[in-house]
Amino acid sequence: MKKKNKSMLLREKGSVYKINRNTITIPVIEKIVEKVVNKKLQELLKDPDYGLKLRKKFKDKLNAIMKQKKKIIPEEKILKKYRVEL
Repeated sequence: MKKKNKSMLLREKGSVYKINRNTITIPVIEKIVEKVVNKKLQELLKDPDYGLKLRKKFKDKLNAIMKQKKKIIPEEKILKKYRVEL
């Protein structure tokens, strides 16, 4: 009895590739690798906090920090303090 050759379809932007174990082409392999890499990158770069709401206390604290005046230290003072000569 002969085993049936299992095949699958790979769909990619208007193209459909029929894949089976005996006839797989370089473009098909490239498409498969591209899909796998894209999927993995999306998993790794996904923001785990996306969609979560910030607590009011935290928002208030952020706003207070943003309203504070930033202390600017002149470059000369820093160089003098750390005895750096340019």
